[in-house]
Amino acid sequence: METISERQAIGLFHDASKKWETSNQCLYPKCKKKPIGSHVIPRSILKLLAENGEVLGWKPSYHELVQNAQNNQEIVRLYEEPRSFGIEEDSFPIKLPLYCSYHDSILFAPLEQTEFTEHPKQVALLAYRALSYNTCYPHLVNNTLAWAKQHEFSHAFSSPEEAAILQNSFATSALLEARDQLASMLATEDYAQIEWELFMLNIPACIASTAAYIPIIENQDTDILNGTLSFTAQDVLTFSLFPDNTQMKSYCVLSRFKGSQRADYSRVAFRQLSRSDLQDVLFATAFRQGNVCIAPAWWNSLKREDKQQLKEIHLDF
Repeated sequence: METISERQAIGLFHDASKKWETSNQCLYPKCKKKPIGSHVIPRSILKLLAENGEVLGWKPSYHELVQNAQNNQEIVRLYEEPRSFGIEEDSFPIKLPLYCSYHDSILFAPLEQTEFTEHPKQVALLAYRALSYNTCYPHLVNNTLAWAKQHEFSHAFSSPEEAAILQNSFATSALLEARDQLASMLATEDYAQIEWELFMLNIPACIASTAAYIPIIENQDTDILNGTLSFTAQDVLTFSLFPDNTQMKSYCVLSRFKGSQRADYSRVAFRQLSRSDLQDVLFATAFRQGNVCIAPAWWNSLKREDKQQLKEIHLDF
């Protein structure tokens, strides 16, 4: 096979990855309709953050990412300042092709049209939306690894262990299993198997984000290094942070399936933190997500050094 330069590979990977990041069917089980641009974070929440119908967030375009990499520039250049997104703009982090118009409007009405009251259905919907976001393109990791091998770029993962860590970090099969279980709960309106914790934080209406992930247990998850550690839906934790209607405080909702030992470990770790440290950890977790949406008025009120610190949190370096 003809060897290609890293510069050429970046362009080829860009072209290939655009094909992988497609979603032509509603994510709700058995629905065959085409998805619309669904709000990753409820529109009602975005309105609490918005100024003139816009929020701030980070999402460089494909062209910017490729051009940046081909010019050997540091990735941080693309994140010097967040850009404005209209709430109705068909662009991530605002929207993704998740659900058809019917399921987007009917299914999520309890989040869009009702104040958050910690009703089990609202918690399940928050978790389902987070899992839909994290599984919108379920084959992305496997396609990336296969592409690297095909083009003899497997050295990008210097060892099988690093490739295993990458694959397990997404744990797509476990997230998809959890998404299906939540869809079943919503269809039957039986929420007996979901549990959650609600934290009220002294954080004004400044940010909102959501995510689904598998907590890693420090000094115990050694099997992840050899690729033998496998995850199930029981290991999944979902996270949502958003302002309450007063805009003076924020909710943070952590949900999981009952009997989840991994999530229980994470819960115990959170409980050991002081209230101040817990708030800092939850805020950083929210700000680190790719879909974090920011209130323009709050961001513009920050000092330059505070913005730099938050940018570093978002990029996690």
